[in-house]
Amino acid sequence: MAWRDQGYLTVLVIDDDPELRAMVQAVVLGEGHQALAVGSAEAGLELLPLNTFDVAFLDQRLPGMEGLVLGEYLHKNNPDMEIALVTGDPDERLVRVAASNGLTVITKPFEAEQLVQVLETAVKRQVGAEQATKAAYGDGDGPIDLVPCFPHLPALFALPSVPQRLEDLLARRIRESLETLQLHDPRDEKARAMAYSGLVTAQVLGVKLPRTKSGTSYAEWYDTLMRASGRPPAFDGGS
Repeated sequence: MAWRDQGYLTVLVIDDDPELRAMVQAVVLGEGHQALAVGSAEAGLELLPLNTFDVAFLDQRLPGMEGLVLGEYLHKNNPDMEIALVTGDPDERLVRVAASNGLTVITKPFEAEQLVQVLETAVKRQVGAEQATKAAYGDGDGPIDLVPCFPHLPALFALPSVPQRLEDLLARRIRESLETLQLHDPRDEKARAMAYSGLVTAQVLGVKLPRTKSGTSYAEWYDTLMRASGRPPAFDGGS
């Protein structure tokens, strides 16, 4: 995340009104953060592969794409982004749909303080995430204990969903490695490495792995096999 790496927020501002765009950008810069401002949703989307944004201020009436539609897309792909929808016509449906997608609605005309509140909320979110990370993982220099880390990996990386065919392939490779350990050679280091790295990769990507017929998760299956062969488990408590 930009805040964690740099100590300031990176903010996306999209508004086709140059004066309003400049005003929002000035407020962001005045609070000590970085702002990239563009005049259309398309221009904003072009920035996404090259930047990590912590906050987005979106005008509702954008040329080509509504701010709400863009906000829904941004929230889906980065749930930790603080997104504010700026509108001069906050009808009931707009407010309801925005709230259901985690978007804040700011009604025109607005005060600079309303923008600052969104920025402060984003900072509090980032600080809280850092504190939770330190509490879970500690500050030591030794090896990372994966047990407390494992459930938090999807949120930490916040990666977009992968195609179903890749999810199926990953699940199959993990299952085959676990079957090798269970049915053929419990000390097969290649199979153990494949299963372990596959389970971590699936968790990072947020892939929902299937369970065995008995309802056991693949992570639990791995740990059971490790204990049976006299080796330490890795995912106790993992899904």
